[in-house]
Amino acid sequence: SSGINAEWPLRPGIIRLDSKRLKSIESSIVFILQICCVWSQFCLLFNWLLLMLMGGQCKLSDKKLKMVSKSFEKKCLKKGFESTLAGCESEGDPEKLKKRNIKRCEKNEKRLAACGFSCQVDGGWSDYGDWS
Repeated sequence: SSGINAEWPLRPGIIRLDSKRLKSIESSIVFILQICCVWSQFCLLFNWLLLMLMGGQCKLSDKKLKMVSKSFEKKCLKKGFESTLAGCESEGDPEKLKKRNIKRCEKNEKRLAACGFSCQVDGGWSDYGDWS
């Protein structure tokens, strides 16, 4: 004998799968994967909504807000970071900013925006000054 067991696939305890069973198992697996995919999309959407609701609140104390705003003006705006905050104008060359500094500026901008921060506008005695 060659040592090969010709009856190996037919041993007791081994389940033989015909094409109907394979298709049934395959459709069950596809169904389970679809459920997992929908569940993961739901979880992502829920987390996004939670972040949107919680992310809009100011998490900075008054002292920290003052520190972050001064740092933002000094290290971001004066070096060329183009902000979307009201009244904030960049003074330097934005191409000289490193990616790391841009990320830091974007992070601080989001933190300041959540606190309702806007840059001071020097309007003198007009309607846009601090006196109005």
